[in-house]
Amino acid sequence: MSTKQKIAFSGGSFTLKKEHFQTDAYYGMNLSRVGPGLILSRSGDGSVISLFDDNVWFLPQFAFSVRDNPYFNFKTFLQNGKFREENLEICKRLVAFKMFSKDSKTGKAIRLTTMQRIILALRQVSTFSNLRDIRIQEVFGSKQLFDEMLENLLSSNLISLLALVRTLSRIERKERGFSIDGSILPTFEKIARRNRKESNQHAVIPSRILWAKYNQYKTCLNDYLSNKVAIHNFIKGITENRFFGRNFHARIKHLDEFLNLSEDARAAIKQRPVSFWQAVKIHDLEKLAHQYQWSTTQSAISFLSLVQHCAKCLIHIFTLMRDGEVFNLPTDCLEPITGWNNEAIYLCGTSTKLESERTPAKWITTNDVCRPIEVLQSIQKLIKSCSQDNIEADLLLLPASNLPYSNNSTKKESAITTNLDHKLPPTLITEADIRELEDIDPYRNWRGDKRFKIGQPWRITSHQFRRSIAVFAGQSGLITLPSLKRLLRHITKAMATYYMKGCSVKNYLLSDLNPQLARELKQAKEEADAAIFIRDVLKSAEHMYGFAGHRAMEIREGTPWLAGNLNDTKQHVKLGLQAYQETPAGGCTSPTPCDKRAHAKMDTCITCNQFIGQESKMAETIEIMEFDLAELQPGTIEHRAELQNLEDFKALCSRVIARG
Repeated sequence: MSTKQKIAFSGGSFTLKKEHFQTDAYYGMNLSRVGPGLILSRSGDGSVISLFDDNVWFLPQFAFSVRDNPYFNFKTFLQNGKFREENLEICKRLVAFKMFSKDSKTGKAIRLTTMQRIILALRQVSTFSNLRDIRIQEVFGSKQLFDEMLENLLSSNLISLLALVRTLSRIERKERGFSIDGSILPTFEKIARRNRKESNQHAVIPSRILWAKYNQYKTCLNDYLSNKVAIHNFIKGITENRFFGRNFHARIKHLDEFLNLSEDARAAIKQRPVSFWQAVKIHDLEKLAHQYQWSTTQSAISFLSLVQHCAKCLIHIFTLMRDGEVFNLPTDCLEPITGWNNEAIYLCGTSTKLESERTPAKWITTNDVCRPIEVLQSIQKLIKSCSQDNIEADLLLLPASNLPYSNNSTKKESAITTNLDHKLPPTLITEADIRELEDIDPYRNWRGDKRFKIGQPWRITSHQFRRSIAVFAGQSGLITLPSLKRLLRHITKAMATYYMKGCSVKNYLLSDLNPQLARELKQAKEEADAAIFIRDVLKSAEHMYGFAGHRAMEIREGTPWLAGNLNDTKQHVKLGLQAYQETPAGGCTSPTPCDKRAHAKMDTCITCNQFIGQESKMAETIEIMEFDLAELQPGTIEHRAELQNLEDFKALCSRVIARG
């Protein structure tokens, strides 16, 4: 590490000097130095913030997202036990080992979110040790003790503890300071593999449910926009006058403030107290209040939070952004662009995923994102204007808890963190939804998972949107709801095209703008291709045409020289040994790029060994082409061209069927 390197802190930056190497923690340091006296963080002027000796560490220099928690609290490790003080120090050392050892893929200190999970796992190890009056070193030095500890370890902490054990096993004993039983890691990895179930992966939202949630989000935004002026005036009224719209008990609660008012003001409140429903009526918000079950003035502020949640969910749908990426968006985040595919929009923010630090990032999307952004900007402006504090944060998602008297203010200026989907009408899971999930991922035990029981509400998480839209965009054949196809038209045709081909505005490609998202889309398409191949070909009773079609029918019968089971098929597709791409006449199994199937004229497909012909797909394509043809003016060049394409395709279908 260069002595000239700058380290950023919440209050600025300072130059790392030679003497800091003997006192400060940094990535790649000699871990034998970890212990009392080690400086973990400094302020912008270089003064010490946190030492190893402290039981609460504050590490602002590693907080790259508004959701990062820079506080490491070790006070909960001080449990009853013979070696509790010694175990506390060991736990601190283990945390520092993991964070600053040369073990991360990025070559930088481990992210705070990862470290917080490791601390939770380590706390269980500490509890186990203190209950038995043993040192933590003994747990890592004895496979028997380690196995006993694992029996009570929460499954959510399993992977985090495994990551810590892997790091410890790579550190030399003289730096680590204690021995580790060499048989622990191989056994632990086997246990982790057994427990790493497919169910841990985020589920793709069934199309019916996604359509219902999308409509709920849009409706909530429309309700806000229709009543925007009245809502703002109502909230300004309750922030300017604490007694406005409060019931009798609320007024008594704030009696001290009432007594501080002028005599005339007190007299006015006594003579003309404005109840909650009177305040609602004054601002013509009765219909909205009944619709969203308002009962107190706090309900209006809660409604703002719900609107923010709905706008955030729509941003996820239209951009595939992660949770932290949306939370980090600044107020002015829209950048209109003109590319090879007409108008589009960049959503400009920051990401921390690849670089392990905050770096500029852009997401290409369409004009659909403008309304949720407009709503969030409007609410942010209201919160800043009504807040009694001088809010400096330029966050698009500024929480409504910053409003005075919100009764919910615990962390000022931070981004909203609560999932409020439970405040919307529940969308119950049906048999059709389960069947759709089984089509998308036939190997997962959907019916045995208690989270996906028929009749229960579907619980939305933000990353479900990312994975769902990636799969749908990768292969629209998985979408069964016509209304959802219309909804996702921009995403699957415009946004997904931008993602896959890039935008020519500065020759930006998605691999440059957002390389991990590009990889995720590619992976999602492979997953979708495998699922559609299994559903539409291997599980179909329909007769298949072409060499690959006949081979697929043999797979159904379990021919031994082919990948005769569905799991092998999915794995082969993932590895690139097999492929599947839908075509107007059926499908193509070529694992290599094809420069012929993209064109309307598909004569070469008939004699290709990778062609799968399906009569149902051909009939569907002909129906679509006939519908499009009817929309064109007869006699025009476009009409004649489309008519010729239709006749050519019908001739192709006849030849495919004739060849058997």
